[in-house]
Amino acid sequence: MGTVTLPSPSQMSTKSSPKTPPAKSSPFSFLRSFSKKQKKVLNLAVVGGSGVGKSAFVVRYLTRRFIGDYSSSISNTYPHSASLDNMVVPLMIWDTLSIDSQDRVTMCELLDKVVFWSDVIIIVYSVTDEGSYNTANLAHKYLQNCLNQKPDIRGSRS
Repeated sequence: MGTVTLPSPSQMSTKSSPKTPPAKSSPFSFLRSFSKKQKKVLNLAVVGGSGVGKSAFVVRYLTRRFIGDYSSSISNTYPHSASLDNMVVPLMIWDTLSIDSQDRVTMCELLDKVVFWSDVIIIVYSVTDEGSYNTANLAHKYLQNCLNQKPDIRGSRS
């Protein structure tokens, strides 16, 4: 699994264009390797603290619409397909429960499940809430530690 470093709020661009192709040096360029493998489903997990917009992010990606009212007490998975290098890649997107850095045991249990299940992990935080950034940073460090210490125990799911 690839690791993506989170940009700080000052490094984030306010410009975006949905029709602009990603640059060759995109932090998501490691996803191109998935299109070359004969993988059935690419598992993608979205994690973050309460109220940071995980569900809004997922629903916006899936439907191209923004809906502002979500329940943070529900975890959902959504099947989807994406085009990558002119190939259709089936995705399973897991919109996880909120993580709370104050409850480390529960947070670590959820992140362990995420590491086991996921091929890609997206960590979401709110740019207006320093606590959510700190939680995301802690989760990122925990995930990096898990991925650096454990071999890939999932095996091939082809």
